Amino acid sequence: MGITGQPRPQYYTIRPDEQVAGAPAFTPKVLKIVAEFEIRLDAPKTFTLGIFDEQGNMAQEVFVNKEFGKMGHRFSVEFEAENVPAGKYYIRLKEGEAVLQEKMVKVE
Repeated sequence: MGITGQPRPQYYTIRPDEQVAGAPAFTPKVLKIVAEFEIRLDAPKTFTLGIFDEQGNMAQEVFVNKEFGKMGHRFSVEFEAENVPAGKYYIRLKEGEAVLQEKMVKVE
């Protein structure tokens, strides 16, 4: 829950600010998608965090096989979506091949 008492969104998007005479006032192209993950560990673990396409291929790496100690961790992911094909993408926090947390985002 956020300050407002409403649930926090899973992610948010940053779009271009087009201010060209005669151009549309709104361009739906997403420049960046931002998401956060939180996890508390009782023992050290090794994680991979990245953005994966619908086929399971990593489209953007955040970190791979990085060890984290026993405590709470917060990860912020900025997916540079401006030059990727439209479709569904999955921001995944993984331990080995196991997906611990996942947020699906759509690039139009």
